[in-house]
Amino acid sequence: MTTIALFDVDGTLLNENTSIILLKSLYLDKKINLWTLLKAKYHNFLFRINRFDLEDMKKFSLKFMKGWNKKELDEYCNEIFIKQIKPKLHLDMIKKINEHKNKNDLIVLLSAAPEIITSKIVKYIKADFSINSIIEIQNGIISGNLKKICFAENKYEYFMNFCKEKKINLNKSYFYTDSYTDLKVLNCIGFPNVVNPDKKLKKIAKEKGWNIIRPQNEKQK
Repeated sequence: MTTIALFDVDGTLLNENTSIILLKSLYLDKKINLWTLLKAKYHNFLFRINRFDLEDMKKFSLKFMKGWNKKELDEYCNEIFIKQIKPKLHLDMIKKINEHKNKNDLIVLLSAAPEIITSKIVKYIKADFSINSIIEIQNGIISGNLKKICFAENKYEYFMNFCKEKKINLNKSYFYTDSYTDLKVLNCIGFPNVVNPDKKLKKIAKEKGWNIIRPQNEKQK
């Protein structure tokens, strides 16, 4: 059976939230107004603390992108990745990814961030697969809705389906994440690792004796 090294993105491969980086850039480039930025950040906050209904999140989280051409958004996200996301990736975590590649583990990203963003990271680190949220696109135009939201229970279900399809050996696989919302995935994998964990996850990690990683603030050049 296949073994994998599974990596969360926001808060794990970098300290920041990639969607918030995108939102701030859109505001600075005058593609959205301040009120839209604040609303989107608020919805993102509610989402992160699990206080926002997933169906509502699908409908409202990307309203500010409604009407965008998919190709135009993809090119814009590529610029954001090069200028603002790539430089913030932790060198320690990139080294960890390369260590797993040398062991012939499959590299998989598991993230709530939309594919329009994670695809850039996948290409850069040469990951094998990515399990993430998906933006709904109709005839090449962004609808303003999320087609698939990869978070908490949904994230766990998508991951388990992936494991069945790819015949993954969970007992010999690794997971790296910073968030308590990923607890179900951490509990089902052989080698759980927490990276700069939130308060809840830090407490559980100490109780269970899980590996706690605190990457240095090194950045990609």
